[in-house]
Amino acid sequence: MLVINIKSISYTGTTWINYLLGCHKNAFALGPPDRVINLEDWSKACQIHDNCPFWIEFQKVYDPDKNFYRQLSEFSGKDFIIINNPVKGSKAERDLENVKKIQVIRDGRAVCRSYTQNKNSDFQSAVLWFTPSAANVKLGEVFDVRYEDVIRDQFSMIKKMGDFIGLEYPENFYKFWEFDHHATGGNASISSMIKCFRGEPFVINESRLRFYEREFERLKNEPEKPVFDERWKTLSREELYFFDHFCGAINESWGYPRDVFTEEEIKNFEGYLLRK
Repeated sequence: MLVINIKSISYTGTTWINYLLGCHKNAFALGPPDRVINLEDWSKACQIHDNCPFWIEFQKVYDPDKNFYRQLSEFSGKDFIIINNPVKGSKAERDLENVKKIQVIRDGRAVCRSYTQNKNSDFQSAVLWFTPSAANVKLGEVFDVRYEDVIRDQFSMIKKMGDFIGLEYPENFYKFWEFDHHATGGNASISSMIKCFRGEPFVINESRLRFYEREFERLKNEPEKPVFDERWKTLSREELYFFDHFCGAINESWGYPRDVFTEEEIKNFEGYLLRK
């Protein structure tokens, strides 16, 4: 039994990659492990199925004094458990034994834009939330994956990740909605798309709904082309300058070009920076 722990800052596409890696007959896409472990009623654990029979039945036989992942592997019949970001010091982290780590990196401007959308926040607050986490990211210590690279070439990237894990993925892995998942959390937009394909009702805020409804219609005809959310490119020049001031160098070290500003812009935006 092997646990694949996907390390990432929130809003980096981790949920989607978790589902992709779960599209193998011997892999289980769990998502955030702490949520189910800490729930009293596991019928509410699944992000895809209401009153999920899998989690209901697993809770009946689960022993909290034993290793969670080993029990999940035995119950599900899967030897590879895909998780992301267990809470430090929690049972979900303490139970980790045989582990391989994948780190997902995404352009910080997109991460901060996604944060504003999900948290109903202003962009400046998103940057201040992102900065300390970004400063702690170390490349080269584990298997690093850039979200944009997976978007541009799912096939070669899933092969690389599969080789790292020890799995050969089926040709239709990118149709993650066709596989039976029991993930416990993550990006609600991704699980909503799965429910769309299953013809089941779902709840999501209106602005995100419009975007993902369009993507859902497109995916029916172009399933091999994943959702690529580039709404961050609508950020104002002032917002981009604010991001570059705090995180431009870090983002560049991850392989993302910095924005370039004219002397006049810098003069104008310095005052904007001080006001924020």
